[in-house]
This record gives sequence, C-alpha cells and structure tokens, in this order.
Amino acid sequence: MAQLIQSQVVDNNTQAEQLKEIFNKYITALKNKEQYKTRSFSVGLTIKQRTFLSNNPDVQVEFVMDADYETAEQLALQNSNQNRMVYYVGPQYRDNKRLYNAFYWYCQANRYMATQVTSDENKKTRDEFEKRANQLYENVIKKEFEKILDTCPVVSGLSVIDEAELGQKRGNDRYRVAMDKHLSGIYTKANLVDYPSMPRTTDQLKKAILRPIQPGDYDGMNAVLTDAEHEVDIYLNKQFAEVNVSDVLAKFSKAPYGWDNICTLYVINELVRRHNRDYSYANNPNVETSTVASRIVNESNKFTLRIAKVISPQVVQKFVFAWKEIFGVSAAPTSTDSTQLFRACRDIDSDRSLAKFIKGYKDIEQQIAGYQFCQPVRKAIELFESWLGERDPLKFFNLVIAAKNEVKTLIDKCKEVVQFTHDQLDTYKQLIQFQDDNLYNFSFVPTEMMGAVSDFCKLKDDPWPIAGLRGYIKLQRQLSGILDGVRDDKRSKVRNAYTETFSQLRHICEKNNVDVNILPKEDVVISLKTAPSNILQLQNNLSTDEFYQEQVAKILAAAKNDDDDDDKKVKNITLNTKTMHPLQTTADIDDYLSRLRTQLVKAIENGDSVMVVR
Repeated sequence: MAQLIQSQVVDNNTQAEQLKEIFNKYITALKNKEQYKTRSFSVGLTIKQRTFLSNNPDVQVEFVMDADYETAEQLALQNSNQNRMVYYVGPQYRDNKRLYNAFYWYCQANRYMATQVTSDENKKTRDEFEKRANQLYENVIKKEFEKILDTCPVVSGLSVIDEAELGQKRGNDRYRVAMDKHLSGIYTKANLVDYPSMPRTTDQLKKAILRPIQPGDYDGMNAVLTDAEHEVDIYLNKQFAEVNVSDVLAKFSKAPYGWDNICTLYVINELVRRHNRDYSYANNPNVETSTVASRIVNESNKFTLRIAKVISPQVVQKFVFAWKEIFGVSAAPTSTDSTQLFRACRDIDSDRSLAKFIKGYKDIEQQIAGYQFCQPVRKAIELFESWLGERDPLKFFNLVIAAKNEVKTLIDKCKEVVQFTHDQLDTYKQLIQFQDDNLYNFSFVPTEMMGAVSDFCKLKDDPWPIAGLRGYIKLQRQLSGILDGVRDDKRSKVRNAYTETFSQLRHICEKNNVDVNILPKEDVVISLKTAPSNILQLQNNLSTDEFYQEQVAKILAAAKNDDDDDDKKVKNITLNTKTMHPLQTTADIDDYLSRLRTQLVKAIENGDSVMVVR
C-alpha cells in the first residue's frame, strides 16, 4: 500500500484543496465578507491558481506557495492588482524540506484514501495509513504551516506590510491587522463618512432626509461643505448635465472611497439641503421630501441630480411676509429655507400648509354649498388648488407675493363666512325655511306690509346675508306675527262655519229621526280643518258645502233604511243661484225667487222630496 500511495499523482487542485482546509482552520477570520468602516467588502481566496470564496471580489487574499521572488519587496513591485493581499509562504515552505515532503505525502495519502476499498484487509491497512497521515498532520504539517503563517511577509498592493505593524500577533489577530492595513491602503477616503452621526440603516437615512432644516444648520461655520460633500461635489461638477444617483453610488462604493450606499445617499441629500443640488424623480423636477425618503434607497436609478436653482433671501423674506399677511402670524412658517418652505406649504401633515387650509374650507363648503355666501370659500379653494398645482418653488413664491393684498381680503371674507357658519348657520336656515314655508301665505299679508315681504324675500339671493342678518331676523318676526294673526282669523271663521254646519246637520237628523251619532265628532273635524298653517288651505276650508253634502247624504240614506214602507225618494239638489245682473228693485227680487221656485217645482214633480245642499 505504501507503494500505491507514493504512486498517486498530486496536482495543484489537490494541493490547493488541502492547503485551504489547513489555512482556514488556523485563520478562521478569513471569510467571504470583510467589514471596513461603513461598508462590507467581498473577499476572494487564491491558492495555487485555484480561487475560493467569491467571484470577482473587492479584495483578493492569496497564499503564494512558490518562491519565484527573492524578496517580498520584489513581489510587491510586480503586484499589478492593488486589491491583492499576499501571504508570501513560498520561501519558508520551500526551505522546510521536512514540511514540503510531509505535505506532499499527506496529499498522496488523502488522494489514495478517496479510492474504493477492495477488501477487509485493504480497509485495515487503509485505517493504519490514515492514522499515520493524521499524526503527520498534527505533529508536522499543522504546526509548521502555522509558524510560517505567523512569520511570513504580507504584501498589500505595491508594498510589504511592516513587520513592526504586525507585531507579535498570530493567526486571526495577524490576519485582522494585515487586512485592516490592506483595506486602509485601498480605501483611503473611507473614513470621510465614518462618524457616529452618519446614518447606517434605511430608517436612519429616512429620518435624516425628513428632519426639518433649523436656522444655522447650513450657515456660519456650517456653510462650508464637509470633506465627504466636497468629494461628491467635485465629482458632480465634472459630469455633464444631470447625473443619475445610481452612478454616484457606484462611483463612491469603489476605491479610494468604499462608502456604503446609505452613507453616499446621505451626503447627496445634504448637498440638496444646502441648495447645491436638486433632485428629479422619474423626470419630475419637483420631488417631495417624503418621496425621496421612501424611494431613494430602492429606486436610486430613477433619481437624478442637477444644479439647484438658488432662490434669493429677499424673495424668501417677501414670501414669508406675504404668508403672514394672508394667513396670520400663527400660520407663519418656522423655517427660512426655501426648499423646506416650499414643501411645508404643501405638506398635508402640516397645520400651516395649503393642503390643510383647503381641507378646512372644503369641510365648510360642504355645509353651505347651496348658499350664495359660499362664493368666497369656493374662490379660496380654487385659488389654493391652483397654487398647489405650481411645482416650481420660485414661481410659487412669486404667485403668493403678487396676490398678497387680494388674497388677504379674500381670506378676511372667508373668516367671516366660517364664523357665520359656526354661529349663525342654523338661524339662517330657519329664515330660509320660513320663507319657503310661507311662499303662498305672503299674499295674505296686508298691503301696507308688502314692502316688508319684498325685503325679506331677498334673503335667498342675497350674496352677503352676513351683514344684514339682524334685519332679516327683525322682518321675519314682524311677518311671522302678521301671518299668525291672519291664521288665527281664518281659523276662527273656519271654526264658526263648521259649528253652524254641524248645528244644521243635527237638525236634519232630528227631522229624519236619525241618531246624531251618525255624524263625525264635531271637535275632531274642526281640529282637522283648523290645523293647516297654510293660509290658502285655511281659506279653502271656509267652505263647508262638500262636507255638508256628504253628511246629508249619509243622514238621508239612514232615514230610508229606517222606513222601508216609504217609497218617496229624497234627492239632494243644487240650485242655480247666480244672477245675470244686480238686483235693484222688488220686481228683480220677485223674478229671481220665481226662477228658484221653478227649479224646486221641477225637482218635486215626480213626488220626490228634495234637500237643497247648495
């Protein structure tokens, strides 16, 4: 079996696999990711031209097993890849013949052990050689390689890391120091964004973007760009026109920066807050801060940066003054930053925003939409919505400034409407209802009061009843008293008419021996006929003819049923009592009565009895 093991051919792949296992067991810190400052970097491993851990990594760690260079400095001079960190194991490995031969035999043994077992005897022999291989690994290979890894030169880019910097550190500690030194040589500007207040998470970035700009944040000593902002600003100034944010992220994730995307986005946003740059999102040049905060991390390729339009402090001051004049001191903006002002005036969550004013006025409009005095509120809503439609900050500011006096007058009107709605709308509605309810009653008002009726009926079409409400209330009280008097008079006459009619009907019942209970209850009928508030209906109720005819018919029908032997019929008749001309003489009267007699005679000529009901 010894000969079989020695006959095994060990290629670079086999050696690389074994070396990887040995090195990784000792340097456990060597993983596929390495954190440096704000960003995590991918790490690749190369041994004997075999690559492990990562493809196309940010940092390449290589264990060079050949002694192709007399010194580590020569290797460094020819290290074309500055991302490459080399453990120069080769010279010590080659000089250590015991290790060199032991490792080669170890690889041969492992290769043979991977072949198929042919018999029980073969398995026992294999177990014995495997035991020897493990002993060789523990006593020679492992210890000797660890010594080399703790003492061999480490090359970082074009230089050899000074042994004094590595000190007496071993294993993981030595690797950590070497890797930190290596990364610091590649990403020389990584520290520009590595400080405690720098956001590191998406939530922290959102809060930083949404935080309000306070006076002094970017004034005085803070007016100077930070080093990180200066680097980004230099890059942006070299680009043509607008720059995609994803391109900026890619640029500053590479050497010499190595910034995490969250940090780069924060620096970009600080330039925007300084009015050094402005965002566009999906070709929209006016982007709400909330949109930036919620989407820039996941949709950076939809955001671009352009040189900001600077709005002069004079325009900002005029705008703030105009806003105070229009909406009052309590609604005055708390910031003098143009971008924040523009956004605060549009933010639905701000009590000082147009969106809030529009919502408040629309709530009022819903209550008074059908009334003439709603016009100022409706006009204010339309104006504010047109302002919201202007997405250019400078144009928006100038619109407000130019309309200051006109809008202040309009808002004063709106305030009156709002106050009127809160305090007097119920009274106004009652007056309108009074007008509607008495539309047909006003004709019964005495002639001398028709002027008051005319004045009161202007209420519905009055564009500004707020000023004259007291007068309308006074007129309503006067007219209400007059109409109540007319109603009382009409109701008295209706009551008298039905009282007299019931008296007649009771007499007819007695004459025909019919129980008076056949009649409806007198008080119920009178109450029903005097109940309407409509004076015209009360006027119509003065006539009892129809009621009289119905009741007489009931009485006569009852009388007939009581006397089946009586064949005579009783008919209800209506006489033509109209005259062709005025009655002026006794002859005229005699002629009129003669015509009535003729009608009555004709009615009884068949022997029937008649009742004159009209």
